[in-house]
Amino acid sequence: MAAGNKRSLRPAAVALQVVVLGIAIVLVCGRRRAGGATGDDGENIPFLKVTDPDTMEYRVDNGTNVTITCTGRNLGSDYKVGWSVKTRVGLKTITSAAEKTPYDPNKYLVSSSLSSDGDKFLLTVTSVTQEDTGMYMCSTFHGGRMLEGAVKVVIEDIPFLEMSPHKLSALIGNDTSLSCGAIAVPPIQKIVWKRNNEIITNGTDDRFFISNRGIAVIVSRLLILNVTSNDETIYTCVFTNDKGSSSKNVSLQTLTNISMENFPSSDMSGGKTAKIIEPSPYFSNVVVQGTLRVTCLVTGFPHQPMKMNWIILSFVGNHVLRIQDSEERRYDGVTISTYVMENSTGFYYNLMYNPVMYNNTGSYTCEVPHHNGVSKDSINITVTGTPVVVAPKLSTYGLLEQELVLKCSIFATPAPTLVLWYFEDKLLSASSRISHSLTSVNSVEKNATLTIHSLTMNDFGTYTCKAYNSKGYGMAVQVIQDVDECSFDHGCDHDCINGLGTHTCTCGNGYKLNADGQTCEDVNECQLTEKVACEQECTNYNGSFVCSCHPGWVLDDNDKTCTNMNDESGEGDDEAIEAEEIYSIIGATSGALLIIILLILCVVWCRRRKEEEEMPMKAVYSVNTGYSGSSTDMSMTKYHSTNTKDTKITPADEFPRQRLQLGIDLGQGRFGKVMMARALNVSGIGKWEMVAVKTCRDSASDLEKEDLYQELEIMRSIDKHPNIVSYLGCCTKQDPLYILMEYVPGGNLQTQLRKCRPSHLATTSEEVTTPTVKELETHALHIAKGMVYLSSIGIIHRDLAARNILVGPNRVCKICDFGLARDVEGSDMYERTSKGPSPIRWMAPESLSDQCFTRKSDVWSFGVLFWEIVTLGATPYPGMTAREVIKTVLIGKWLQRPLHCKQELYSMMTRCWDMEPKERPSFSEIAKELEVFIECETDNITLDELEESQYGVLDPNMVDERV
Repeated sequence: MAAGNKRSLRPAAVALQVVVLGIAIVLVCGRRRAGGATGDDGENIPFLKVTDPDTMEYRVDNGTNVTITCTGRNLGSDYKVGWSVKTRVGLKTITSAAEKTPYDPNKYLVSSSLSSDGDKFLLTVTSVTQEDTGMYMCSTFHGGRMLEGAVKVVIEDIPFLEMSPHKLSALIGNDTSLSCGAIAVPPIQKIVWKRNNEIITNGTDDRFFISNRGIAVIVSRLLILNVTSNDETIYTCVFTNDKGSSSKNVSLQTLTNISMENFPSSDMSGGKTAKIIEPSPYFSNVVVQGTLRVTCLVTGFPHQPMKMNWIILSFVGNHVLRIQDSEERRYDGVTISTYVMENSTGFYYNLMYNPVMYNNTGSYTCEVPHHNGVSKDSINITVTGTPVVVAPKLSTYGLLEQELVLKCSIFATPAPTLVLWYFEDKLLSASSRISHSLTSVNSVEKNATLTIHSLTMNDFGTYTCKAYNSKGYGMAVQVIQDVDECSFDHGCDHDCINGLGTHTCTCGNGYKLNADGQTCEDVNECQLTEKVACEQECTNYNGSFVCSCHPGWVLDDNDKTCTNMNDESGEGDDEAIEAEEIYSIIGATSGALLIIILLILCVVWCRRRKEEEEMPMKAVYSVNTGYSGSSTDMSMTKYHSTNTKDTKITPADEFPRQRLQLGIDLGQGRFGKVMMARALNVSGIGKWEMVAVKTCRDSASDLEKEDLYQELEIMRSIDKHPNIVSYLGCCTKQDPLYILMEYVPGGNLQTQLRKCRPSHLATTSEEVTTPTVKELETHALHIAKGMVYLSSIGIIHRDLAARNILVGPNRVCKICDFGLARDVEGSDMYERTSKGPSPIRWMAPESLSDQCFTRKSDVWSFGVLFWEIVTLGATPYPGMTAREVIKTVLIGKWLQRPLHCKQELYSMMTRCWDMEPKERPSFSEIAKELEVFIECETDNITLDELEESQYGVLDPNMVDERV
């Protein structure tokens, strides 16, 4: 019976082994050609981050001490951590490798403790005030890269009130106003006026009116009409936020008449004067990054003057700024606010700068026009203090043997007496490979430059620019870090390992690296007898192998050796087949059928996979013989270039038309279209490759064909960049003209974003991966980096929009469609003279009014594109016609802030939409700021709060309207 049991188990074992073998074949067949990436549990990855407080935003009370703990692991035994803070004033270095002691040891305390469990670095900020609100960052340099941790610290306090005077006088029968103002974090929630401790509202008396205005400085004004003697009393303004209330008393005195002796008289002005009474007359020094207030007393007017102007002449660059009373403005990173108060002696006009910077040194004039002329007074104000050192880039990517230039801008009064550069904690001296320079920009600004010739591996690290004057010193830190080639188009077949200044391609298990150092070749494991110990038969697969046995033999559990099935065939020949043997036979038969089905599915799947990779699809591609009968060369003279460069097609550009197979249309415009195609040896690897081909539609006129040739010339001038669609070649010897471009499979960004909208997700069965907030911000960063390069080579795109951005593998965004682009190298401006459809909703005001296009008009378009990203593909100004859009843009109205987008992110958009082009940021500045947003743990977009109905989508065919 034992032998029978053994016999009955054998068919089941055979079936199980066959099934296991089939599954192995399926897994091998389904293995990716590129090989799997090696896993990483992340336990040994070096990191540095803020661990205490463990929050994205840390709110503390005014006057307390704040301690921030930064933890580092797996960074080695000897490394340095620096501290910096980004406040509303800008980025400020607290400590660095060159200055381990805080520049203000009374304000900042640092300490550290190193251990195997985690190295702790502590920064204590003592007696914090609202000026200390900002993003605190710890950073170190490791393995060629900058590692950084950050936490936002917000200082909260009851509202801070600062207004004067505290006592006012008013004539009976005249009007007067009382004003109160405050700066507060958290924001002001409530403002109340009281009269003898009784609350006043706009309905208390017909003569009382309360109005509030301002953003950075909240000013509340109580206007009293037709003053009576009963109005003489004490008035109180109360500002309340979440932390509590602050109040200020203003005493009002009523007068029946005023002696004119109180007013300085002038025959020229008829007794009307304007005099600056604060700061001290005609010359004043204020400390940089503090608060500046200028007060001008205007007398001789029975009522408040209809108009009053502040005129500020900057001694730095001779810029002139005019501001009216009761206005708030943001200019050069400084908040400027004005307000007016009334006294028996006149009207007190106040101008406040917060914070005041070196470029605010200049002449300040208050000017009041009237029927007798103009009354005015001026004061010269000089901003002094320790040097403010600013690095244009926090980090710079370096490549071996290249020349690299680091710069820092130094603002100081008195002028800096010494400027030094440090690498890590060592002073850098000039040599044949390293040179220093210092140039003056204006009276308060100097540029320091460090040039490194032929970068070596030892040059990667932290650099500090340090400037001294008689008041102290300031410094800024920059990092030269390694380019992570593996995150770009590294060309590796399988895996890529980044090294300092270089990268190495590697292959997965079962593959070997070819001599070119990039491609991988399958290893025939069946020929490696020392590795593969198959007892009988071995079958090789891509990246793997499978052992098998001769007929009549069974593979053992070790998947290598075999056992003869007939060893016990003589035992029990005459025994009756028991029920369990029948079940075993049925099981074996079922297993065999199952494996046959699996093998069939595997063969079909592998064949389909191979067909998709090689793309020999007759339904998609057709041999390009339709143009073989047209042997006449195109007359390229009619497609002459209007470019400033003298370019002509070289043999390397021309691609043989017979090696091109056209496929399906990917998209069509008004006169052009893009087709999927495949090209033989377009990259020099001897294989068919998928490409995209742009050409004109059959109905295109000569003008449209000339525009396509213009686009060809633009694309030919652009080198390969990871965030720009690559140009591969062209076919120009016959009509029609073809432009061969990189094929990007993900489609355009606008479509990708709209697929993620709630309405689309609810009505489709398509699997859509909704991008994270960081991925949306990364999309914008990719586009900004692409535009940095285009700007550097003098290309103006003129049609920057989500529809003209393609999304490739790993969500890498690439700029495409250069149909409207122009090369303006040497001029920085292009004035359009031809007529045609324009992307009105993305155009800057100077482009709409004067047909003037510059790099800064592309910045405006980028702001609109970023708004598209945040709203998941909404159409800009969706409720307006093209003419209404033009009118709205020309009067300075912006796209409204999406409610699910934080102010910090929206502020970057609004800076792109500055009516003054020169005030818009550069693409380099945009990319730098986006990197900070991405590195910060705070989410600036809350997609769960997106109200889709407020951000509509127009028919794409109606967006580029003619007007």
